[in-house]
Amino acid sequence: MASIPSPNPSPIGLPDPSKSGKKQKRQKIDIPYYRWPARLKRGIGSVIKFAIVAGLLITVVTLASNDDVILNMITTGLAGAGQLLATLLQVVLFIGFQFVLMFWFMGRTKMEVIKPGDDTSVTFADYWGQPKLVQLVQQWMSLLRDRKEYEKMGGKYISGLLLYGPPGTGKTMLAKAIAGESGAAFVSTEGTGLTGVFMGMDVLKVLQFVGKAKKMAKKYGACVAYIDEIDAIGTSRGSVMQGERRAKEANQGEGASPSKHVMMGGGMGMGGGMALSTLLSQIDGMGNPTRGEKFMRRLHSFFGRDYKPKRDWHIMWMGSTNRPDVLDPALVRSGRLDTHIAVLAPDRASRRQIIQGYLSKIDYDETVDVESIVADTNGLTPADVMTAITKNSVRIAFFDGRRKVAQKDIDKAFLEMRDGMEMPIEEFDEGQRRVLAYHEAGHAIAQYYMMPEQKIIRATIVRLSTGSYGHMAPVDTVEQHIRPVIRFAYEIIVFLAGRASEKVYSGEMYASVGGDYPGVRYYMSRLIENGFFGPPLAGGDMGAWGSSYDQFARNQEQTLKKYWLLMEDATDKLMRRHWKEVTAVAEELLVKGTLNGKEVVELIESNQSADSLNEDIIPKTLAAMRAQALAEIRATRELHAPSTMPNGLSANGVGVGTDESVVIIGAKP
Repeated sequence: MASIPSPNPSPIGLPDPSKSGKKQKRQKIDIPYYRWPARLKRGIGSVIKFAIVAGLLITVVTLASNDDVILNMITTGLAGAGQLLATLLQVVLFIGFQFVLMFWFMGRTKMEVIKPGDDTSVTFADYWGQPKLVQLVQQWMSLLRDRKEYEKMGGKYISGLLLYGPPGTGKTMLAKAIAGESGAAFVSTEGTGLTGVFMGMDVLKVLQFVGKAKKMAKKYGACVAYIDEIDAIGTSRGSVMQGERRAKEANQGEGASPSKHVMMGGGMGMGGGMALSTLLSQIDGMGNPTRGEKFMRRLHSFFGRDYKPKRDWHIMWMGSTNRPDVLDPALVRSGRLDTHIAVLAPDRASRRQIIQGYLSKIDYDETVDVESIVADTNGLTPADVMTAITKNSVRIAFFDGRRKVAQKDIDKAFLEMRDGMEMPIEEFDEGQRRVLAYHEAGHAIAQYYMMPEQKIIRATIVRLSTGSYGHMAPVDTVEQHIRPVIRFAYEIIVFLAGRASEKVYSGEMYASVGGDYPGVRYYMSRLIENGFFGPPLAGGDMGAWGSSYDQFARNQEQTLKKYWLLMEDATDKLMRRHWKEVTAVAEELLVKGTLNGKEVVELIESNQSADSLNEDIIPKTLAAMRAQALAEIRATRELHAPSTMPNGLSANGVGVGTDESVVIIGAKP
């Protein structure tokens, strides 16, 4: 049967798949460089060059053999030229050696290397808490150990992992546990260690770090390359863009200097832009052939064979940061550090595991109560727990002459961490000391009645290392993941109670509200933004309010000032109603200086009267005050709203003149 020519012939340089038999030799592309005129021209040029060089050599040899003078001149010239070349080579080598030595010394990267099986390796058995996170990471680590079956399914292994979260939550520990659990090598450095004072140093450091990771991966099959605080080099190019954006905004505003923002962005960009670009190119180039693979490819190509390098090693890139929002988008895009894990402060169950883990490392007596420690450490990180238990509590017990840690040592260690160490004033005027005692007692009483979901862990009138002359420390007994808005109002009452107690006791106002009034302002803003006074408005954007917005904002501020004063009056009534309890706590503080939470509660409950147990006074007062504030704000809104639509909405969609039902849930003692 005759063969039918293919209607779509194969492109030039590719074998025709319709032909069988011997392997077709790859054809060269038809370009002028390979045509015979160009090849002939190149050949003639090579012959001429060879003839000139050969003629010069023959002439020199002939003249030197016939005349001794010419021979001496040639010999002397060659000796001088050789000496000059030797001197130049010596200078170049000396200067080059100095620069090489300097660059090697300054370009060294401080790295931590953990090999599989090292005693310093950490596994997930050492990483307490966060069991769901560990379970997720273990799946990836199983792939790092054996990727064959996964790759047969067509799966691609993750190339990068970003850990982010507050300081001390265990990001570095998790990275080391990943390396130890996977049986892979672990190479780590800090982001600041990849920066350089001189231009080019940062590039050398990045290349050195990447080279070490490649070497360990080829030796052990896999390597975890971890950069702690990666934002030190990962924000550079983003800072440039941020500076340009700020400059553009400044050009549209008033009284700003755009050049200042540009200089800030540009300066930050020069600090690590080259390092970041080098790191990104190295991450993307993991699949590129090495020198050896290129040589083997050329060797196989010489014999007409194809060569596919076999990769039996893998690098997983990891980074950690406290500020993931400032990282360059190119660093966290798909194919690079594209898998993101939040490592947050542990919850109650995780804290229990962490506390039990660190308690197992110290000697402690039977007074230690794990559940009490768990309840008192809400919001603390694993690093905080480790420092308080394994360092500070052991130190306190040791210098107290005991060889086992007691619960009081752990409590004191955590209190020192939260509030600072006690630094008492040796000669404290008794009158001022009494005012301070009543101030802290007022906070304690308001805390007891207004915030029953919290417990008091300490009240003191001893100066602390943080600069505070007194302190009342509460802690949540039930972790608040979703808080009722009314709780912010109760927080304000607690902050105002210190000055209210002072005024009831002495009739005077003292400058003792250093941390109280900022707290009031903070929780007042939380009330506003959570709609306690009605729908919150966008401050600074006049929007549909037009020119009347300024007057509306001023009226709203006046309403909030009135609400503040009403809150002060309610707090004053609360202090007078529980004055017997305030006095009992204050007088005991004057005697002991510091009371723990149990002592404070016992003093309050032993001095309660029947009238003080009527708990509805504050909730009713707050409900009335809120209704009054809403009425004033609503009246202001109706007065200054530009227009209304048929559905009862203003031009910006805010309800105008509509009724609003108010539901207040009071605190229970």
